[in-house]
Amino acid sequence: RYAKKLSEAGVQCQLHQFDQMIHAFINLDDLVPEQCQQLYLMIGQAVKS
Repeated sequence: RYAKKLSEAGVQCQLHQFDQMIHAFINLDDLVPEQCQQLYLMIGQAVKS
């Protein structure tokens, strides 16, 4: 996994997996609004930190 490789290289990162979601599901806000909202919040927290 990419996150594991980053961590091994000393890069601080976080891995969040959304089960049963396709790659780029954030573009499907009308179909999976709860998951998208959760991701928006996570992105906002990461940007603020």
